[in-house]
Amino acid sequence: MKRTITIIGSGMMGSALAFPAFENGNEVRLVGTPLDKEIIEECKRSGKHPKFDRPFPKGVEYFQFEDWQEAVKGADFVIGGVSSFGVDWFLNEVLAYLDPAMPVLSVTKGLINLEDGTLISYPAYWKTELLKKGIRREVNAIGGPCTSYELVFQDQTEGA
Repeated sequence: MKRTITIIGSGMMGSALAFPAFENGNEVRLVGTPLDKEIIEECKRSGKHPKFDRPFPKGVEYFQFEDWQEAVKGADFVIGGVSSFGVDWFLNEVLAYLDPAMPVLSVTKGLINLEDGTLISYPAYWKTELLKKGIRREVNAIGGPCTSYELVFQDQTEGA
């Protein structure tokens, strides 16, 4: 079943996810953050991410951050592909404004160290901070032993 996936964050991992998402028959929209303007311009110009030697599949759409709400319209779900440095930005600029019914999947890895020393995942942090604003949202996360290059070039991770 074809789905429409909007990926917010066009760094290496966010962009890398566009490959398997499209190759699995989905419509893919890649949205840059305010730090990704040059990346999105290069994608629009050449069809390639500046760090990957492989072009995106034809049909991936590219959006600057200012157009993120357009890119989300009609999407089945959103993938947050921001770096650890973008966790609060994603919370305040996207999650706080995104329809709470829209499913969100995060590939941002890492933990937040709370004042009491407790470590929580970014999705748990986002959920807690959004509740403070009266917004109920679930955010799921994916992880695994792979790099952006492995996704782009279909280099399957294997156990020893």
